[in-house]
Amino acid sequence: MEAEQKSSESLRILMLALLMDDEYSLLPEIYSIFGAKLLIKFLDTFGGTTINVPKREKLHQHINMIDCYATLKTNEDMLADLATKYDVEESTILIWRDKISTLMKDMDKMIHPHYYESINQIRNAGR
Repeated sequence: MEAEQKSSESLRILMLALLMDDEYSLLPEIYSIFGAKLLIKFLDTFGGTTINVPKREKLHQHINMIDCYATLKTNEDMLADLATKYDVEESTILIWRDKISTLMKDMDKMIHPHYYESINQIRNAGR
């Protein structure tokens, strides 16, 4: 019982500390998602760093761009199909392809054939 009471008091102290400064107002939410141990690891790793978290829609757009790059890499004839699939102009698909191609030049690993499975897992994770 005493250990439980100390744990509860420690939690209250941690929550108060997190709420003391509006600048760090998202820390209680991070705590509620990850718990105390991972919050402390997060603070140790990223303390003093500004983190910009993209919206999920932006990540989906980037996944779509990677899909276009990989598809065109294996089959150039898919340009029109990709434009239809993503409801954009063919020129947009080519811009996406070129952007990813530029990023890929600096990467050691190429997209593996099973990337489609990974993309679908990411897309379906939030649904």
